[in-house]
Amino acid sequence: MGSNQLLNVFDRQVEAWTTPDLDNAFTVQRLWDQQTEVDLLGSNERNYQNQVDRIEKGLPIEQHDHISAYFVMLTVRHSVAQRRRPDEASILEDMSEPLSQERLEEIELENLGSPASYVSPGGAGSQAMARSIVAMAMNIEFIRHVGRFAEVRWTPVEMGAVDAILPDSVARLERRHVVLLPMSPRVVLVGSRGNSLIAAQNRYTPAVINCMLWLSAERRFVVTKRTRDAAPSWLLGQPPRRLR
Repeated sequence: MGSNQLLNVFDRQVEAWTTPDLDNAFTVQRLWDQQTEVDLLGSNERNYQNQVDRIEKGLPIEQHDHISAYFVMLTVRHSVAQRRRPDEASILEDMSEPLSQERLEEIELENLGSPASYVSPGGAGSQAMARSIVAMAMNIEFIRHVGRFAEVRWTPVEMGAVDAILPDSVARLERRHVVLLPMSPRVVLVGSRGNSLIAAQNRYTPAVINCMLWLSAERRFVVTKRTRDAAPSWLLGQPPRRLR
């Protein structure tokens, strides 16, 4: 964000910088149901924020697995968002009026904590079945992948004179030996498996970290004004190669 409090966002599809309105910069229609929002996303976000609060207070990370789970949640959310939404009419019940998103969310909230959930499928135009299918897919993918990050240990790295690039996705980093998670423009969490954490801290300088984050972006990335002003040629040049 610059002095005028506008975001500097680079859109790779049009190869140009944009300055979206702050209130709508990252607004999307949620694909999943309320139970997934509360139980999967909400709980992982709270656990991650607890570790961030410790880091900001100068305390050591207490639960590395909570940071790893948050990283996996982000990759799963991105993976699901890239697929065609299964907006198909239900064959279970034909309603004269499909339930609105607001009513669906009310029903989903009523179901929280219940051993059995009930949602009226609705007819053409209803999101009920799509939201349930997406929710199941997200939970299955999260369970499949979170165990792969059980041994990852995270360390905060100060970015120094430049701020971290914030990509729209970290999914491309998922299968690398060292993974990255921007905690803020000033601090990036570097996650490493095994005993290579010290080596990773020495190898992954702010410049290398920003290059990896830039390569991870699928369509857009966000930079602060001071990073954009000091951007090396690779940031504004040709589209980057994909991470291998």
